[in-house]
Amino acid sequence: MRMKRFFLVSGFWFLVCIGACLLATSGDLLCKSKVNHPTRPLIQAGSGNLLPSPGFVDGLKGWNAWGDASIVEMDGEKVLRFGPQKDADAARIRVYIPHPKGGVLYRLRFQVKIMGGENEGPPFDPPTLTGWLCHNVEGKSPIGSAKFVENRRGADWLQREVRLLVHPDVKALYILADFKAKRAQALTRRWEVVREPADEADGRVILDTPIGSFAQMPRAPQPDPPAEVVLWPVPNPGELRPWSMPESADLGKPVVLAGAPGEMCVATVGLFTPSDLRSVKLIFSPAVMVGVQLASKPRWRQIVFHPRRTDYYCRGMTFDYVPDFTVNRPDGVTCRAGEATGLWINLRLADGAKPGTYRASMRVTGEGVEREYPVRIRVYPFRLKDLTDKVRSLYSDSGRWKKMSEEQVLAEIVDIRDHGIESTHLSCSGSLTVEDSTVTGFALASESRRLIRLSMKGGLKGPFLFWGGWLPETLADKLAIARKVLSECADTWPDELGSAMTQSLIHVKKAIAEEGIADPVLVLVDEPGYWKKGSPERMLWDVKTAKQAGWLTYCTSSYLPSDPIGLGLDIHCYGGWKLIFDPAQAKHMAEETRKAGQTLWYYATGSYSGQIGNMVRNRYLAGFLFFRTEARGAASWTFQRPRVNAFDDFVMSERSNRPYQTQPCITYPDPDHPGENLDTLHWEGLRQAWYDHRYAYTLREAIMAVRARDAAAADRVEKRLRKLLDGLAWNGDAFLWPEMDNAKLDETRRAIAEMIADLGDS
Repeated sequence: MRMKRFFLVSGFWFLVCIGACLLATSGDLLCKSKVNHPTRPLIQAGSGNLLPSPGFVDGLKGWNAWGDASIVEMDGEKVLRFGPQKDADAARIRVYIPHPKGGVLYRLRFQVKIMGGENEGPPFDPPTLTGWLCHNVEGKSPIGSAKFVENRRGADWLQREVRLLVHPDVKALYILADFKAKRAQALTRRWEVVREPADEADGRVILDTPIGSFAQMPRAPQPDPPAEVVLWPVPNPGELRPWSMPESADLGKPVVLAGAPGEMCVATVGLFTPSDLRSVKLIFSPAVMVGVQLASKPRWRQIVFHPRRTDYYCRGMTFDYVPDFTVNRPDGVTCRAGEATGLWINLRLADGAKPGTYRASMRVTGEGVEREYPVRIRVYPFRLKDLTDKVRSLYSDSGRWKKMSEEQVLAEIVDIRDHGIESTHLSCSGSLTVEDSTVTGFALASESRRLIRLSMKGGLKGPFLFWGGWLPETLADKLAIARKVLSECADTWPDELGSAMTQSLIHVKKAIAEEGIADPVLVLVDEPGYWKKGSPERMLWDVKTAKQAGWLTYCTSSYLPSDPIGLGLDIHCYGGWKLIFDPAQAKHMAEETRKAGQTLWYYATGSYSGQIGNMVRNRYLAGFLFFRTEARGAASWTFQRPRVNAFDDFVMSERSNRPYQTQPCITYPDPDHPGENLDTLHWEGLRQAWYDHRYAYTLREAIMAVRARDAAAADRVEKRLRKLLDGLAWNGDAFLWPEMDNAKLDETRRAIAEMIADLGDS
């Protein structure tokens, strides 16, 4: 029988186990990171629906509506319909929740389905319903408004919900929503706003931080805890929590690792104990290391659960404890009674590993425990092909490398390459020589030369991207042009500055070529847009000077080449949301970009909102979805750019007096080992994405090889592959679909592997 169950009858277990840095098993590291914000129990009474005219019994009484927003009857129920835009006006609504209470967690829930719009026509964005649960405080702007975005289309009702912990001095609480579409309509029903009930038995807390209070998200119901020490495979590591319990069907299951020769295989296991255990380790049987032919000894690491904001922008003032990073515990881990400990396993198959399924085991040992569990290792009878038509790039934050030894930098670059990344951003800093207003020379800084050399030695192949944004200010100083001139739009800058910029870029390119990079790429202004004052003019200036100097160009412009700030680019890197929501839109963008002679890249992966503490988001967006698009490159932002403290999401910016937008880190600096990194699930997600992509690419190549001798067989397998990939969401936000998880991607990869093996047999 499934039931919601929590341990230690008092909710104070949470204050003890988590409030003081959560699991003591990771206490050393967490104490050094100083993430010790106080907690208090989240206890509040629930409520009924607080919206006026619930169920629209009185129509839109108490609601404000504009545009084509109205109540219609459907299936015996009143439904709020958002119609298509008329001219520039979108259908929208606003409704206030009467008498809001300060310091309370509210939940908005409703159902929606978006229908029509299949022929919206380019250029277009998918029909999208966007809204917020907002609050106001008299005299100041409070942090937080819970946002929802719905752009999935179909005939079924889909449920959405968001939460908002309101400010203690809240004066107004309200919903805003609008619908943007040319032809589609959004139907919504069963809107409700409630004070979410929470009692002591739920074990939830409020985290009080320098940037405000954050309410913990609800916990998923769990089965009853086992009566003994158990270890179970966890196919969706992003869902693992300290309170996770195994399903009865998971008990006794072997840990399965599968891969092609040379592949890094990974698995996650949960370990539950009803009593405290110390010095717990995983020991693999010799058969794992001998019979299977491994490239190196299997490794295990402990997963550290850590408090992270639920979204990038603190919108709902909510947080959760997520499986954030892994740490090496050579002396073993301490497992607390009544809790789950997460363990991360990886092993690399040897390049010459023989195909087959190998039975092995691993032992859980420690003070008070000795258990053995089955392991199955499958080596596929083929090698994965290298990708020849796609590039993965990383914002590597190479400025950090200045403080690292050559051995540390090279180790990091090798690790980056081992995650399938070939391209990165490097520095072109150096010194300019200017004589009589003419740039006559440039010398790369020794550090820039060192990083170029190490990047190539570590196996990166390019394209190598260089930011030259520092040049205009340097040139202005040398040409005696006042700095305030540069604060104006670039189309007003003096001609002599443009000429000097072109001259500088010629010399910079020559210096980089002398280090072995013949075709460097210049990074232009970041995310230009008409909403961003001065950026369109700056981009056009950048393009002009770069082209005159013979550079290839890269820009994160999300405008098509038909727009002035989508022109003049060699690598056109669009915001991923332009491609990942709708295949028709992605196809149109690919066609337009190709017609303009540009190379299509996109950026959507790395350490963005929702990607921390799970594998699935980076894995899908940079893996099977990348394979399905016509994009030639995918960029991930950003490797390691911590703000004050990489482990603390709740940091205030002293300059803006606003919260930082979380911690932009794909990996974290290891506080115990300066110059080394802590691996994360989202970092591993990028490596597994690379493998997923190679599996699909290997099958496609195998189909092409078979077609020459058996076209019918090739057609059958190609149809199976298409159906398999069509089973992965490409309709709005993929991760709102409940079936889109890491287990689904594992299942898809296994099916592809079987098809490759079958073609090989044939």
